[in-house]
Amino acid sequence: MSSCITLRQQSVCVDGIYSALVNVISGVPRGSVLGPALFVCYINDMPASVVSLLFTYADDSKVVSQIQCESDYLALQSDLDKLCDWSKDWQLRFNLDKCKILRIGKCNVKRQYSMQDKNDQTTVLFDTVEEKDLGIWMDSSLKFSVHVAHAAAKANQILGLIRRTFIHMDISLMKQLYISMVRPHLEFGNVVWHPILKKDQETLESVQRRATKLVPSLSKLCYEERLKLMHLPSLSYRRLTWRCNRNV
Repeated sequence: MSSCITLRQQSVCVDGIYSALVNVISGVPRGSVLGPALFVCYINDMPASVVSLLFTYADDSKVVSQIQCESDYLALQSDLDKLCDWSKDWQLRFNLDKCKILRIGKCNVKRQYSMQDKNDQTTVLFDTVEEKDLGIWMDSSLKFSVHVAHAAAKANQILGLIRRTFIHMDISLMKQLYISMVRPHLEFGNVVWHPILKKDQETLESVQRRATKLVPSLSKLCYEERLKLMHLPSLSYRRLTWRCNRNV
């Protein structure tokens, strides 16, 4: 393992001309089998440097803290300062353009938080009301209506591409295209964002309703009949069945 991470050099190639070699003194090599394991080892001590909850996944990190009073605010700002010190010591600086504050709940004390950039200049972090995290859109209300809208828009976009691409469409082809290319966007991570609001459930179901109507032989039938002929359950039934099976 030591031969994989020591005495490494790198250069930049532009139009076939290479720069001088420079020693790589931090980080881990990408594109290798050992790369992910080495990166986990590299950042393994980062959570121990803060008091707040710190969740990491690959190069994505989230600090979670409940802010109810001035001392809570100061504790969180202190943790951010400690993370900046850690990143400086290990030469793995945070990208402050991607560091944002998401306040959850209406009673959250609104204070400004800051971190140091690569030039050791203090930068105030931006507030956001919605953010994409590991493929799921989070919003400050945790109702996940934003994620439902994004998922439905992406699925409808793919349905439009399918409609323009295939001249002939039968039940078998449409079912295969739908369950492999469209439905995954409507169900990815739904254990987290399971829709509670009726309008969000209808937004998701409307995508499947549109997909079943793309089959000419089924377009004039009601939605329930189209589902029976295509051997497809409704999306709400699939979510309910999955949850029931999980609780058994």
